[in-house]
This record gives sequence, structure tokens and C-alpha cells, in this order.
Amino acid sequence: MNVYRFAVRLRERGHEVTLLGRPETPVYEKARQEGVMVVPFDVRVKYADIKAASRLASLLKERRIESLIISVAKDNYVAGWAKIFFYPRLRLYYQQHMQLGVSKKGLVQTLLYRSLTAWISPLELLARQVREKTRMPPGRIHVIPLGIDLKQFEGVEEKRQKARLFYGLPPDAFVAGIVGRLHPDKGHHYLLKAAGHLHWAGQPLHVLIVGEETRGGTGRYTASLQQTAGEQGIENLVHFHPYTEETALAYAALDVFVMASLGETYGMVTIEAMAAGLPVIGTNTGGTPELLGEGRYGRLIPPKDEKALAGALKNMMNNPGRKQLGQAAQQYALSTFGYHLQCKAMEELLTGGSSTGAGV
Repeated sequence: MNVYRFAVRLRERGHEVTLLGRPETPVYEKARQEGVMVVPFDVRVKYADIKAASRLASLLKERRIESLIISVAKDNYVAGWAKIFFYPRLRLYYQQHMQLGVSKKGLVQTLLYRSLTAWISPLELLARQVREKTRMPPGRIHVIPLGIDLKQFEGVEEKRQKARLFYGLPPDAFVAGIVGRLHPDKGHHYLLKAAGHLHWAGQPLHVLIVGEETRGGTGRYTASLQQTAGEQGIENLVHFHPYTEETALAYAALDVFVMASLGETYGMVTIEAMAAGLPVIGTNTGGTPELLGEGRYGRLIPPKDEKALAGALKNMMNNPGRKQLGQAAQQYALSTFGYHLQCKAMEELLTGGSSTGAGV
């Protein structure tokens, strides 16, 4: 959905934007329902779909689109072949969302990457990986953080009473929580076990888990979380709630946000929690340390370590300075991660040529 939101924001700023995507995806359907220009396009062969590349080039030429932003790594192939063989004047931008796990310095990869007008990483960590693991020209690698709508998190403290009532939380309880997709990689179990440690040490806290399993999920992970809560003796202190569009309400209900993921590349929910003025406890892995200013705007702990998490939570519970930590995080988020900053930086890249339209 980050791709969809970015397309909408560019359109709101006066740009002509077209979304290309598979018709069965939620993004495609949402764009169609809300009146965003969307064109069906599918790739059948993962790495060498030359026919798809030809179709893509024809589609872009027909619509006079000379700038194309891609956000899925495998799409570098069809878009790159489209530019190299069929549409040389196409300006091609890759907006990175995931880490590079292995070296990508092969001949074909080098050829495709060097066809890019720009490679856009949301974090310096990821840009460094690109410089180390590819032969992408360093001058074409740019760091532009993914932005969010910060206005929705203004004044969340005023919603605290409403939020506690909505989620069924005691008004005076200390509440830690995770907001986001329910998946083992997100580390919910470690938060529950940490809460169990504190409960049996005489310092109970409530846990709020907001989110759902991915579409097609079996419900087994949710059931396993409920089982863990029962094993820890804290089933009455753990509150599950499905995802809601009003995410600001979830943050308003919390005293501390926990990013317990085993390896989060770019935690949008971490930024949202910071923008809401919450102190954050995050795992010292992936992009989380950079988002938290290497510990200046949150507390970092090792992943998969419920005892370290319990210690950090205990410190937060007994630390009257946690509010100041949250305020510092909020100021940093407001000055760094607003979507208008992302759009402005992207506009500077896109207007470097003579494009008449943009495709995402």
C-alpha cells in the first residue's frame, strides 16, 4: 500500500500518475475504486519475459509516459529489458523496499542496474548495501526515506481515554503493544514472554496486539499467540484486536511501542509510533537502529531475547523520563519522515529529464 499512497500523493501535487499492476491485487482494486488511473499489466516469466518487456514499452509510449518507478526487485528485469531493447529514452527508477541478501554483481544484473536512472533507498543502511553488493554507479544511488501522513498522529494523547475504552484497556494500566501484520517474524511471542517475566516478578503490564494474519492465513499463528499468553499466565492481560484504518487510536492506547521483529527492513509502524510521541523499544537489527537514531530516539535490544525486552520494559515502566524520550522521537519523526519530504525529493529526481508523465 505504500506504492499506492505514494502514487496518490504525487497526483495530489499535480502530477499525472498511472499505476501499473496485476488486476487481482488489493492495490489495483483500491485504485480502481477510488478513481486513480490504473492499467492492468502482468509478467509471466520471472527473469526473461521479453514479450512483457515489449508490451510494457508499447504501453508506456502509447500513454506518453517517459518516467517509470518500479518497487519490486524482479520487475527490474522486465522494465530493464523494455528500456534496453524497446524504449531507450525511458527514465527508470527503482524504489527499494527490501534488503539485499546476496551479492548482485553478475553481468546481467550489472547491465540492468546500470540502465536505471536512479536507485532510491529509504535508509543509508540499504544504500550502503547497494554500493557493496552491486556495481550500480554510486552517483545514481539516492537515500529518500519513505514518508507517512504525520497529521493523523497529532494530539494522540487527547485520544487516550477514548482509545483505552475502544480496546477494553484499564485507564491507568501500563500498556505495551505491537501494531502490524501477525507473522512469526514480527516477534509477538517475545513480547508475550517478556510480559510473563514481568508478571511473575510482580510488575504486570497489559499487552495490546493490533493486526491480522496475511490474507489466506490459517489462524494458527494467532492461536499460538493466545496459547503463549495462557502458558505465561497473562491471558487476562493480553488484548487482541484486528487491524483498523484509524491506527492513531492504537498508538494513543499505548505507553510504549515494541518493534520486536527479527529483521525489519523499514518499519513504517515504528515511524508512526515515533510520530505519535511514544517511546519505542526496538530490536537491534535491520533498519530499526537507523530509524531510532542508533538509540537516540528509542531503546535497542537484541532480537529473540525476551529477557532483554523484559528489562527494557521494566525500565520504561519505572522511568519518568520516558515521556521526554517519546517527545524527542516525535520531533525527529516530524522533521524526517513526512510524505511531503519524500514527494519533494522524488520530484527533484523526476524533473531531471523531460518527462511528460510518470508510471508507478
